[in-house]
Amino acid sequence: MGVLPRGTAVHLGLVADQEIAASLLGSTSGRVLEDEVAIVEAVTLEGMRLVMRAWRPWLAKSGVGIGLAGVFCHSSPKVIFGPATVCELADLLVVVDQHAPGTPTLRRASLVQAKLAKAARRVTLTNLSSRNQLALYQSWPAFRFQDGNYPPRPFDISTAGSDQSGTIGVIDRHLHGKSRPPRWTQHAAAPAPDVVTAEPTLGLFLAGMSFGPTGKGFGRVATIGGQDDWSTLVDLLLRVTYGRLFASHKTISSGTRQRGIRYVIEPPYPTEVENLADGPPPPDDISFSEGEDIPSVNVLHVTVVGTRDADG
Repeated sequence: MGVLPRGTAVHLGLVADQEIAASLLGSTSGRVLEDEVAIVEAVTLEGMRLVMRAWRPWLAKSGVGIGLAGVFCHSSPKVIFGPATVCELADLLVVVDQHAPGTPTLRRASLVQAKLAKAARRVTLTNLSSRNQLALYQSWPAFRFQDGNYPPRPFDISTAGSDQSGTIGVIDRHLHGKSRPPRWTQHAAAPAPDVVTAEPTLGLFLAGMSFGPTGKGFGRVATIGGQDDWSTLVDLLLRVTYGRLFASHKTISSGTRQRGIRYVIEPPYPTEVENLADGPPPPDDISFSEGEDIPSVNVLHVTVVGTRDADG
């Protein structure tokens, strides 16, 4: 069962897509967004703030609380798999924690590689880095981090189930107008994305992970503090990203803006906190020094507080 009725969750996904479309064009900040890095920053920091504001009246009357932490890093960790194949692990980590009274917290997470569409509803992943990333996401061979600040252990997150550890986020800004707004769609890695058809948009992806049934849908179930490699990886990436938040607070586009945002909606009194000021401490086996650039993944971390008894 989901946190909200399916129709409400779908509506909130469509509402989110309207705000995400504006951030894809840079209209929320007045900036020119030239590449995936700038777009991911805009969506993570500016777009998600607008999504939370748009969701606020709907959630306030539903009795569901939500918190969002968005952190932009621009230094994704690289991993090594096979004999010597190297690629970035992800452009974005999406984590959703569902809390309900009297039950354990349920977590779903997904790694996302962001790619710009080459034309309207078309994407080509043929360069070397894209091919390496596809090879990783399609079969999930055991990998280890290239950066020596990370634990040297290998990670094996392969699964025989239908859950997706990682997806390809296709950013299509060739579409224009109210009837064809720019879109970010979420694609399975296999078969390799080519034509955008009926894939879920990023807004529907977030709403599905946040409010839908926690055993189905989007992302992959993880256990907070779990010992399996997937759960351990998600915990590690969150802790490294939050740890870096305190060492470096600037984005690539401005020396005055924060790297993180935090937005909280707690019925019946919604409040907004602009700067992300808390989070888990850095891992014990990773030390942070002033100015050190430890690769860490961009994060959207959503916390939902409500009952899981809505119709799915």
